[in-house]
Amino acid sequence: MDEKSLLENSNGFLKLQSIINRFSGFQFEKREPLVKRKYYTACFGYNKFFSDLFSSGKHFKSSSGLILHDQNLNNYLKCIESIHFVDETAESIIDFIDDVAGIFRNINKYKDITKVIIDKKDFFKTNPKHGLVLELININLVYWTSEFVGPLALMKERVPIEDISKYLKNKNEESYSIIDDIVFRKAASMYDCEGLTLQVVNSTLSNGITRFYLDADLFKLGFIKLAQDLERSDFDKHFFNYAIQLANGTLDESKLENYIGKLFKKETLEIIQINYLRLKLNNYNLKVDTKKFVVTNPYTQGMIYLIEAFQEENPANRIALFKKSLAKLYHIKYFYLEAVLLYGKFLKEMANEEYKNILQGGLDFAKQYNYMYLHFQFSKELELINEEYDETKNYNLLSITGEELKNYTEKYKKVRAKTN
Repeated sequence: MDEKSLLENSNGFLKLQSIINRFSGFQFEKREPLVKRKYYTACFGYNKFFSDLFSSGKHFKSSSGLILHDQNLNNYLKCIESIHFVDETAESIIDFIDDVAGIFRNINKYKDITKVIIDKKDFFKTNPKHGLVLELININLVYWTSEFVGPLALMKERVPIEDISKYLKNKNEESYSIIDDIVFRKAASMYDCEGLTLQVVNSTLSNGITRFYLDADLFKLGFIKLAQDLERSDFDKHFFNYAIQLANGTLDESKLENYIGKLFKKETLEIIQINYLRLKLNNYNLKVDTKKFVVTNPYTQGMIYLIEAFQEENPANRIALFKKSLAKLYHIKYFYLEAVLLYGKFLKEMANEEYKNILQGGLDFAKQYNYMYLHFQFSKELELINEEYDETKNYNLLSITGEELKNYTEKYKKVRAKTN
């Protein structure tokens, strides 16, 4: 078929020649609305199927899926632009928009999707919750791809941290809706970054919800062994899973390198994070070329400064890079405090007395945000303790009992086994 003159082969995707495509589009616009609705609905179903398929760990690793998504971006946008012709539920359409927004976020093309989402706001105005979730998708998108302060302020207005639990419902509840899931995920992902991880985790545990991944959040809270026990399948691993393995001393460098080699070139955030992990694995003694990295938000810039700090031999310049890194990382609290720890350790090695203030400040923040393994590391550097880390001492932070946690993890792993 790809040898026929009406079609062209674009990296394995067959599509109409551009002149034929324009002609068919012109002719289609002359069709009656009822006919258009039929074809737009079929087109929506086709693109939603591929969006779900390419995003599924069962069929494609995330990077492989993103490569395929990247070739289908215009089709996704056209589907969203034409939703007023689609005979589908609002929930199904919003679920698709959320998936597509995530794709555009992961390959740093957020500007293309944000305008389309804003333009469709009126389509959902008859249902306040539908309008809310569309706004949250956009807020979350800007937060991850542009800047933190404005989107965070909006999120606090729309869904305060105290309200996130009301969006957590079991799927067998009559009032359950995919819309509630999206609201929770959008809010939780931002509050987690801002140091409210424990509130997010406890809301999930208290409601017995097992459909959301908790391994990364538990890791930040210092439950590093529990996080590894809840490890996801190889098809769905990403940066945090390798960070969990590193903390547990089980990271296979060859597997990490293999993962890096398969990353899609537009996955700028993941590429930067994984290279930071490589640096960490090699005791911060590894040459990393940061010139190839693309800055997509303050967090990625901060991680680049942090990587460069360890490659700078001049102490004064290294301190300057640490400070620049801290300024950019502030809203991603876990990595901000990890950078504070590394900065304090460097000052201590240099016999700079300022290290005490830096480490003490980090200790206080780690306690405030319940990052208990980081709190332990700060305590060790300040020589406040002389013992091994025991995460079971922190189980009292969780909203369920030890026996309930055991039952929850067993249920969680069964659910993951079915979905992986």
